[in-house]
Amino acid sequence: LAFDEDCSLIDLPVVSLDLETTGLDVRRDRILSIGIVRIQSGHIYTATSLDLLVKPGIPIPERSINVHGITEEVIAGAPDLPEVWDQISGFVDGSVIVGHQIGYDLAMLRAEAERHGLPTIDRPALDTMEMYSALTQDPRRGLDDAADALGVGVFGRHTALGDALVTGEVYLAMLRPLAERGVLTYGAACEIAEPPVWGQDT
Repeated sequence: LAFDEDCSLIDLPVVSLDLETTGLDVRRDRILSIGIVRIQSGHIYTATSLDLLVKPGIPIPERSINVHGITEEVIAGAPDLPEVWDQISGFVDGSVIVGHQIGYDLAMLRAEAERHGLPTIDRPALDTMEMYSALTQDPRRGLDDAADALGVGVFGRHTALGDALVTGEVYLAMLRPLAERGVLTYGAACEIAEPPVWGQDT
């Protein structure tokens, strides 16, 4: 589904997505948790959010557990990723995906689809990190930095749903200053917020 480049950002159907994983290598690492929230008309719809744990199929490294706290015990009763793939795909269908360094999350989803022989989740995306950089030229580009600069409260960091919610709030907080700089439409946002391919300039 292609989106009209003239669609205003405030009206654009968006989902904010974040993953927690066993590591940062898309070839070897696996997804542990998926958090997605819907955003439209300036609102985050938390009541219909998606918050899933999945079994990775590989051991969870200690260094990874130290970041997100997801242990083998936590995911003991979780489904395998293929069992919930249609649920994830259906949730993002018809929307633009936003995320902070979303290129990584998209690369992980592509790798998992290939690994399991699943249909690719192929959605247009906007990177809130690139958007924030274009807006502020701030060399500090992390999610915490952007949230702090934009006055967004940080909660539930390093949980997939928590990070998706914070990212969604960061996205919404940027809409007004972006509009003041003439970035009002999806097409204009694409020019400044296209996700870099993971592994290139990351």
